[in-house]
Amino acid sequence: MSAPCSVVLLTGFLGSGKTTVLRHLLETLPGETEKGGPLRCGVLINEFGKVSIDGPLLREGRAQLPLWEINRGSIFCYCAKGDFLRTLLTDVRHSAPALLLVEASGVADPTDLERDFARPLLSPLYRLVRNICVVDAPRFEETLDLFPLVSKQVLAAHLLLVNKCDLLAPNERERLGRLLRELNPAAALCFTSFAAVTPGCHRVSWNDIFPASGDAPHATGASLPCRGGPENGGEGDDTLPPLPSEEELEILLDRILQDPEGSLGPSELFSQTVYWKSDGSDNSGDNDAAEPKGVLRSGKDLFEKEHSGSDAPEAEQKTPLPEESGKLPRRFERLLRALPADLVRGKGFLRDPAGHFLHYDQTGSSWSVKPYDGPLPPGLGERNCAVFIRRRRDHREIPRLFADVGLEVTDHAL
Repeated sequence: MSAPCSVVLLTGFLGSGKTTVLRHLLETLPGETEKGGPLRCGVLINEFGKVSIDGPLLREGRAQLPLWEINRGSIFCYCAKGDFLRTLLTDVRHSAPALLLVEASGVADPTDLERDFARPLLSPLYRLVRNICVVDAPRFEETLDLFPLVSKQVLAAHLLLVNKCDLLAPNERERLGRLLRELNPAAALCFTSFAAVTPGCHRVSWNDIFPASGDAPHATGASLPCRGGPENGGEGDDTLPPLPSEEELEILLDRILQDPEGSLGPSELFSQTVYWKSDGSDNSGDNDAAEPKGVLRSGKDLFEKEHSGSDAPEAEQKTPLPEESGKLPRRFERLLRALPADLVRGKGFLRDPAGHFLHYDQTGSSWSVKPYDGPLPPGLGERNCAVFIRRRRDHREIPRLFADVGLEVTDHAL
């Protein structure tokens, strides 16, 4: 029988840097299998919001990448797990990648994932070779106290990628390392940074994920076992077990979803997607000084344990951007400063006053907006779009804040 597809899972709390890690791994992906054929890699991403924001970022420059998206819930809770299993058994199976990279939602609890991949339905097709948890170094202790799933992500991991470690002092890094080793002494620990070259930090590589392992898909270690058709260096996938009929598949999926020790309940967080109009006059009628062109403004970082610091002193940071970058729409900037203090994550795409797209990214109360010219979510049209994830379930508050700053909401959905 053909070797099962090797699965690498990326978990980590909201805003930890999973998509950045995934993009870097795709850029450095080895090109061959152990039989000398081209390595066929697929990506499955899961986002908690209704619309995919990370999918377009991953497609940028990778038009041929097999990519499947599952939105509106975590693939490890009952709200989306059925879609996840069905995608593995149909679309991904038919594509026959040798390596599948799975980016889980930031609210995913992967506790029972290994049980799922060991089930007779999936075990002939897939093999989980690495569970990687991306840790947000500056915010880990805060999120650990607030959200129980953070410790579950760490406990389930084979490798802990401590990201943004350049933002920690050496003694803080050492303390965080001790805490992570106490939580999961069996996991490998790797300190990474994508912002700067910092002593003790580096960009993640395949050598970190597969250190001299028989599963390693890189030139310095053993090659990844091939599977499937000739495009993967194999001899075809006719030896794979037959796919269940639609009726059999429904029965099998229901059985998995009803397993009391398996599927998990919905997240404790609340997601809302907002679309709004751009009319090109977003900066008009404003008495404030114009935002200098070519500057990225980052909002104040007030992510506190009780989320009560919305009136704390401001701490702004300006980072140079290329001169052709557009201005941040001032009404949207006022919205960012007015967002509720329980906001955990925000991301989306919007236009500047000249009509050029910007990518908005927010973790806690720290936000950034950068020029963007890549793919966009389907159906965006002339609108802007953002996903907001927060602790309090209030579907009226954020649309009302849009109206308060003069932005016209065209649609908002949970």
